[in-house]
Amino acid sequence: MLIKKPDDTKSSEITDQKTYLNRRLFMRAAVLAGTATATTFLYRTLNPPPAEKTEGTKLNQTPNLPDQEAIQKGYRTSEA
Repeated sequence: MLIKKPDDTKSSEITDQKTYLNRRLFMRAAVLAGTATATTFLYRTLNPPPAEKTEGTKLNQTPNLPDQEAIQKGYRTSEA
């Protein structure tokens, strides 16, 4: 195996420009995907779904309506 001295190797021979730019594009896409995922999880944590509404039970009785005498008396007191 032939190993070149550091002075003999040009920087352009290490990684070609197309691969270098593709690597940067991949890193940008990975950061964007990670940010979108983190934002989604944070949003769901801070804004939970609303609680489900449960149906109440209906009363079988109707309330007793006041008779005519109670309506005429009203809410009065005999205090001075």
